[in-house]
Formats: sequence, C-alpha cells, structure tokens
Amino acid sequence: MVGAMKTQKHVASEMEKRLEITHHLPSLRRLSIGVVIVTLAVCFAWPISSATQRATLTSGPLSNHHRLIEAQCERCHQAAFRGTPDKQCQECHTVNQHAAAMPSIIKARPELEARCASCHKEHHGERSLVPDDSPLCTGCHKRVDQLLPGTEQPNFGDFDHHPEFAVHGWIGNPPVYRRLRLGDKSIRSDTPIKFSHKTHMRLKNEDKPMLTCDGCHATADDSRSFRPVSFVHQCARCHPIRFDERLREVSAPHGNADNVLPFVTAAIARLHFDDGERGEEARKKIDKESHDDEVGLFTENGGCNQCHDVEEVAAAEAVDGKHHYLIAQPNIPERWMPASRFSHPTHRFVACESCHAGRSESTSAADINLPSITRCRECHADPPTPGKVASPCLQCHDYHSHEQTDKRYGNNKLQTN
Repeated sequence: MVGAMKTQKHVASEMEKRLEITHHLPSLRRLSIGVVIVTLAVCFAWPISSATQRATLTSGPLSNHHRLIEAQCERCHQAAFRGTPDKQCQECHTVNQHAAAMPSIIKARPELEARCASCHKEHHGERSLVPDDSPLCTGCHKRVDQLLPGTEQPNFGDFDHHPEFAVHGWIGNPPVYRRLRLGDKSIRSDTPIKFSHKTHMRLKNEDKPMLTCDGCHATADDSRSFRPVSFVHQCARCHPIRFDERLREVSAPHGNADNVLPFVTAAIARLHFDDGERGEEARKKIDKESHDDEVGLFTENGGCNQCHDVEEVAAAEAVDGKHHYLIAQPNIPERWMPASRFSHPTHRFVACESCHAGRSESTSAADINLPSITRCRECHADPPTPGKVASPCLQCHDYHSHEQTDKRYGNNKLQTN
C-alpha cells in the first residue's frame, strides 16, 4: 500500500515541471513551420490586398514605351501570371508597321507558336523592346527557306556568311521591282544622264582638285542618305545654259523643255526693242533668232544634249500640233540600298576612295560605284572580333518600315547587259 503511494519528493518534481514555462511552449520544429507559414502569408496576402503594391509581383520594371500603363496590368495580361496574347498588343499597335514577311510566316507556320512577345521582351526596364543582338534576326534567317518557301533570300547565320549587297530597282519591260546583287558585273543604272566622274575628278586649278565628293554629294539631315543632285545646286555654277553670244550673262531655264523657247524669245525681243527695232521686220528677226538658239541648245553638241538624251517631236506628230523637244528624265536613285542603314558622317575619317574605288575611272553614269560587302568586312564583324567594330544586324538594317520599299524608292531603274 505504501509502495503504490507517491512519495513527497515525486510530487514536488511534478509541481516544478508544471511551473516551468518551456514546458508549455511548442517544439522548435512546430515553431519553425509556423514562422514559414506566417512569412508566406505576409508576402502574398499583403501585395494582393493593396492595389498600390502590385508592382512587387512583376518580373521587372517596364520599358519607357509602356511606363504610362505600369499600374494597369490588366491592359496586357488577361490573367495573373499569364503571358500577353497578340490581340492585346494589336489594340494599340498595328501589324502594318511590322516587317512585311512576319504576318505571312506566322499564318503559314502556326506550329512555331510565334507571338509578339517572342521577340518584344517586356519587363526589362530601360532595355529596348526589341533586343539589338543578332540572334533575334539570324534565328529566322538561317532557315528562311523553310519559313518562306520560294524566297530569293539565302540562308545565313552571321556576317561572314551574309550575302553580297543588293541594289534595288525596276527591271524589264514591263518593269518589275527587284533586287540585284553587286556581284553581278552586268548591273548598270538605267539613268540617261551623261556624266563622267573621271573627267570631273581630274579638273585641277594650280594642281589642286577643283571638285571634291562633298561638293556634289551632300548628306541629308537623316545622315543616312544624300540630298538629290540638282542642276541648280550642283551643276549651274560650272555649266550655265548659255544660248546666245550677245547674252553672255543670261542662262536659259533648266527643267521643262517647253519653257525654253518662250524664255529665249523674250530675251531676244528685249535686245531688238532696246535697239529701237519695231514692227513686222523685227518680229521676223526675233522668231528666227529664237528658233535658231533653241535648236542650238537641243540638237547634237548643244548645251542640253551634253548631259541629256533629247528627242525631237515634229508638230505633225505631237498631240497639240506643236513642235517639241523631249528630255529623258534622269531617274537617279535617291538610295541604292533602301533596306540598309549607313551613316556617312560616322565614316567621315575614311577617304571616299577607300570604299568607292571605281569612281575615279568611271566614265558613265550607268556605273554603280558601290563597295562590296568584302570591303565592309575589313572593319566590321559580327560576332565581335578583336580589332573590328562589332556590327549586329540592327546596326545596318531597319526592322520596321512604314511604307513598302518600292513605294519609297520607286524611281530606281536598273538594267542588265
């Protein structure tokens, strides 16, 4: 009986355990699990419960293009943690601004699952929506024959295998707008202008060149093209259109050939009127001298014929029953390579001859004195190479175009021999 009863010492021990605070605390394992649960609840519940804190859930800051709608996630994302479908992009952006080939590729190859966000990466802060590294372009161009069956574009994956440069123009009859590679030595410009670089570059005054390249070829404001060469700005100072020995300081107008005879007639009439001549006899002299001066300008060895092809149309053959001279339009291309981007000011420390080597011996305006891609590879490389300028695709090419190339540069005419 006594053995079954608790001793006084045993009872005291149990009382001490009940009074000890650690006896009532959870175990370390339970405590750790509780802390993790509370932390996760705070991290997710608090941002979701406050609209002003939604930025904490983004994968990164928006680009400047979309900064104004940074607090309106639903404008692009239809559901949380889901990508942006193309239709959301097209609510603000039109595909017409896009490269022409992309819509046809996406439609023809649905298995690629290509969408706007495949190339336009958002949530990278200040970085452009279009990465400027070449894999963005070469990812498709190295298999372009698969994406666009029947295309004339060759496959290539880097600058070393980039095809030879191409010039754009209208070819054939009826003309078809197409590209021709510079490697084709038979390419000629179809401009009827008579011009010799060789003759003009050899003009010297006291053994100094009278003409330099920038004297005729002035860079446009966009730094990518040149201002069109015009008679008024480039030619008139050396080639005034003189038509009468008695009027050495007077030049006939350049442009519409039909304006020449009235101008010449008025100038000759002033000569006779100043001499006091009047009446029918004066009128006959004025008509004959004006006609002779016009013929002198437009026929062989005349001032106009030195630079232009001239066609004479008899009065009997003309629609209006009047005699005419027709001047062939120059059709000088504004840009030979409209699909490329090139800055002449950036290359101002490089001599013109180093890239346009053939111009000093060129005797015809039909010559296309443009550098081959081999010349560019001497200084440029992609992927980057020590000692050369890193040149990704987008350094020389525009991706977007607001108009089709043939609409912007439809006056280019080329021919093949």
